[in-house]
Amino acid sequence: MTLLLNSPYPSHEKIGLILASVSRTNPLRYLIHGLIGGPGILLLFDTTFTFFRRLRKSENVFAAHRSHLSQRLVISRCSHRFVTLIYLGLALIGTILSLLWFMRVDGSELAGAIILPLLCLGLWTFVIYQEKQQATKQIFPPLLTK
Repeated sequence: MTLLLNSPYPSHEKIGLILASVSRTNPLRYLIHGLIGGPGILLLFDTTFTFFRRLRKSENVFAAHRSHLSQRLVISRCSHRFVTLIYLGLALIGTILSLLWFMRVDGSELAGAIILPLLCLGLWTFVIYQEKQQATKQIFPPLLTK
């Protein structure tokens, strides 16, 4: 394993080689699959969504930006702790679904195919809701009362 980590392969190839090198009888395979599969799905959605959103707006996709969903939540006045807890919860759900699929539990493919897109859609909807709430507060600030 140490030789693999110090190899000249790019990092994305190392992940595939690590997954392939873990024996089918090794209980560590569940941990590796869950850690890469669960959070990876959420990060892949956020990255892909942000990339195509920036392309649609004709922005330079190679320039620095603050338009990932997590960044937009923080900009809309959600605390870093709150955003972290949202992402941890979604990653945990993704990890559980990934492990259920990997262990070939009946119905896990269908559950993952339905639940994961709904979670991603829910995250996007929540970001839009928070941004609208923040915009409304800026347009109509509450009256200061004594």
